[in-house]
Amino acid sequence: MLLILVFQCVQEKHHQQEILKNFSKVYDIMKNDYYLKEQVWINKSLEYDSLKNKTLHLESNHENKCHKKIEIYSEFLQNKGLICEGHWSCYGVKCYHFTKKQEKWEGCKKTCQDNGLSLLKINDEDEQAFLKQQACKNNYWIGLSYDECERKWKWVDSDTSSGIHLPIMMSPARGHCVFLSATREVAIECNNSYNCICEKRL
Repeated sequence: MLLILVFQCVQEKHHQQEILKNFSKVYDIMKNDYYLKEQVWINKSLEYDSLKNKTLHLESNHENKCHKKIEIYSEFLQNKGLICEGHWSCYGVKCYHFTKKQEKWEGCKKTCQDNGLSLLKINDEDEQAFLKQQACKNNYWIGLSYDECERKWKWVDSDTSSGIHLPIMMSPARGHCVFLSATREVAIECNNSYNCICEKRL
């Protein structure tokens, strides 16, 4: 009888040791898994911080370059005694001058040219959306007009690039020149007076 009890105790002890060993293995696996996940999280956090810093650095550089270009152009134009009013804004590879003075379409075209700029030509929808945000409550002449001889809409300097194709270019011309506002582009007679958007490539 005593031998049976001793044997049972030994068996029970062995069983308990096996359970502890299994628990220990599970614990080690969980610990390693937690460590790996923690390392992944740390690496992702470091990667995020690095990308964030790079993005902020690039944005800062772009903003500084843009402001520098604006200062150069503004100083240049003021020294010439030409465009001194209005505001500058940059997007992509262009800077834009939004004038305060209202003129007819041909007057805007000449004002831009006299200052080494050109009347606005919109190249894509992103640029179009940006400019509408800048327009606020004003109407601005842009470099799109209807050519009676060729019977088609043409952008200024159309030899360099075609420019965006606006919906009004598909309909009969109600006017021969186009202005841009915060919500739309409108074809109207060119002898109306509006502000101008001149542009300069960086």
